[in-house]
Amino acid sequence: MSTIRAKDKPQLATLAGTEILGATSIDGGNDTTTPTPIVIPAGNDVKIKLSQLKKYMTGVMQQVVSAATITPDCTNDIVAVSALAVNATIANPTGTAVAGQGFIISILDNGSARTLSWGTNYVAMGAALPTTTTAGKLVDIPVRYSSILSKWVVYPVSVQQ
Repeated sequence: MSTIRAKDKPQLATLAGTEILGATSIDGGNDTTTPTPIVIPAGNDVKIKLSQLKKYMTGVMQQVVSAATITPDCTNDIVAVSALAVNATIANPTGTAVAGQGFIISILDNGSARTLSWGTNYVAMGAALPTTTTAGKLVDIPVRYSSILSKWVVYPVSVQQ
């Protein structure tokens, strides 16, 4: 299988984001892009705006320089904290959680280790919730929503070597 890139296919690079793609709803669901959600039965044809798919194609980053309270938006793929200069609380995410949905909290402090505390909707998996940054090192914290627990599961962190 080959990868097709916009630079290799000039016609893809000219898409404006307002185009509508035809698709078939395999499992059915709800069209939540309208003020009143529309139920879509399984097997029905649907139209998807390219702009709706864009966030899934490129990833979305929430950028924070430094803050005492960091509130992830669960619709983002990465919460990037670039120069944490204070001790911080990772607040419960905003947005509507979907089973299996996840994001990464990526934190770089300003050269001094900072303490971290966590909102009530986080639970540790495989290791305790991280309570500090590592001075001057990037710390990546993977998070995934568990509909079984109705909590955000935090997996063991990765620290820059």
